[in-house]
Amino acid sequence: MHYPLFGYTVEYVASYRRFGRQAGHADYVITHPALSLHVRGITRYAFQGHELRTPDPFLILHAPGTEVSLRESKTRCSWSVGLRTDALRTTETWDRVAVRSGREELLLPTITWLQPDQVRRAEAEYARMDRCFRSPVPEDRLRAHLGVASLLRYVLDGAADVATESPGAKLKRLIDEDERVRENLTALSRRCGFSPNHLRILFAREFGITPLAYRNHVRMTRARALLRDGELSVKQIADMTGFRHVSHFSRLFRQTFGDSPREARDLSPRSSARRTTTGPTPPPPHRPTGPSPRRRRRSPRARA
Repeated sequence: MHYPLFGYTVEYVASYRRFGRQAGHADYVITHPALSLHVRGITRYAFQGHELRTPDPFLILHAPGTEVSLRESKTRCSWSVGLRTDALRTTETWDRVAVRSGREELLLPTITWLQPDQVRRAEAEYARMDRCFRSPVPEDRLRAHLGVASLLRYVLDGAADVATESPGAKLKRLIDEDERVRENLTALSRRCGFSPNHLRILFAREFGITPLAYRNHVRMTRARALLRDGELSVKQIADMTGFRHVSHFSRLFRQTFGDSPREARDLSPRSSARRTTTGPTPPPPHRPTGPSPRRRRRSPRARA
């Protein structure tokens, strides 16, 4: 089947580097279709109800109207190319973008994870596009245009990798990506094209653990990491890992690790460092509370 390349023009090429400046955060709405490369320094990336924390290098394809919230560290290094086209649109799920190509519509992955050698080549391609886009020479503008097609190859290869995964592997990936547990296992199983009971058998046969046990393990491991970080309350961490009630979260945490969430947080390196820095509060100085003893006056004979 023939798929003609969808029409687009390059609107901008931008790099984002903090070079040791103060870390910060940004909330914005995508106005143009964009293909962005995040190399490092992103500590939180949220969009369409999904959240990534300290992710590995990735390409992300966004359609217009997508709301993005990110938190960046001092080491941030990112690139982005904006496109003028009406061929991209969002879908009902966060992990797919619809791309109209001729008479067909392709569903491409929103996120494409990159290997180290792919990251180096992608960075070089963005830098080349940046130079060519700022050049007035028509041949350079064409090079910038073709650079987008080169980067889209990674996205298409990622879509092919996803298409070849087993049903159990797909369910495992969906569980890993759904950190806040917004969808139950029944909904995730249906997205894999199987009934929950049948997929539970396939999953256990492939990984040696049931989907529910695997999801609980993922949630508890993430909760323990957040507790060790020491910045969030137990209630906040319970909410972030998909628990409506703190009591349920605490009970499962104790069953998994043998101690309560509060005990795990108190044993974290950050909490220990905070106690060491502040130290125990010294007791107030002792002051007698009774009446002052009266000084006896010496007699003249004694003074002599």
